[in-house]
Amino acid sequence: MNVNSIPDTGAAWAAAVASVAVTRPAATRPAGEPNHDQLKAAVVTANPHLAASGQRMEMSWDQDSRRVVVKLVDSDTREIIRQLPTEEALSLAKRLAALADHFSAEA
Repeated sequence: MNVNSIPDTGAAWAAAVASVAVTRPAATRPAGEPNHDQLKAAVVTANPHLAASGQRMEMSWDQDSRRVVVKLVDSDTREIIRQLPTEEALSLAKRLAALADHFSAEA
């Protein structure tokens, strides 16, 4: 299933995932960008609203890309309906980081 072709599931989802890349220290985070606790609170707030449609939100930490990953999951089948950032974006971030490390090691 192409998760990008599934329509948005409501304002709660949009609000919670709008700030998925909340991985920067406070000193480097732009003003207005939520921190990890604020994102977690958004997930906790959204889950009761999503439960009525048989869905829930999960939040995890991707060690390689150092990013928060938010997934909208079907409660019954555990199928991932939508994920931000996508697996493709996480993979690209990892490859770019490896490339940057390679070039900085040569310098």
